[in-house]
Amino acid sequence: MQATNWNEIEEAQVFERVQAGGYVCHIVDVKDVPEKQYLLVTLDIAEGKFANRGAELEERTGNTWGYYTAYRSYKESARSFFKSFLIALEKSNKRFNANRFSNNEKELIDLLVGVVLGEEEYVGQDRETKAPKRKTRLRVASTMDANLIRAGKFKVP
Repeated sequence: MQATNWNEIEEAQVFERVQAGGYVCHIVDVKDVPEKQYLLVTLDIAEGKFANRGAELEERTGNTWGYYTAYRSYKESARSFFKSFLIALEKSNKRFNANRFSNNEKELIDLLVGVVLGEEEYVGQDRETKAPKRKTRLRVASTMDANLIRAGKFKVP
């Protein structure tokens, strides 16, 4: 074994995973997918002990898997749901007005929004055996007024 001065090495901290629940997030990026008429919204936790976890993981590893994504359709049949998303942004940010949104998705970057993360089960692949394996991941279940998240007024699916 290579000689190491263990007095100079810090002990690793236990990596605490984000759990299903409510979080105040900020919008990191928004991409318009016009052929499917939706916005792909990238979110990072903005408050609490997991604040900026996505950005920290990206800086450390170069991977973006620490962020959460939400798909917000603006198809004619889904516009009332999109308006609900805009209202959640308005209630969470004094500088944003849903009725004056100019349809420029880049205006949404850096805005806060309440997010409820729920567990989703899926069939993945075992790393060693490559056999199918049931796994879980966190997904954005809903978005809402950040103040409702702070007040604990949400349900985890």
